[in-house]
Amino acid sequence: MQNAIKRSSFYISKYFEALDLGREFDVIVSNPPYVRNLEKVEIKKNVLDNEPHLGFFIEDNDALIFIEK
Repeated sequence: MQNAIKRSSFYISKYFEALDLGREFDVIVSNPPYVRNLEKVEIKKNVLDNEPHLGFFIEDNDALIFIEK
């Protein structure tokens, strides 16, 4: 049995910019923000001091924007 070799292409995009989401993808990997801003009071200081807020916190009123997209 021969091993099939498939070429891979990688695209990096900031949120919804630059990618044509109308095309077909085999895999999409994402690590979107997932903690609502109102939950900051519950996060330990060492996490707040070391996690990039842009990649960690999401607006309270639209927390599911990435999942819905």
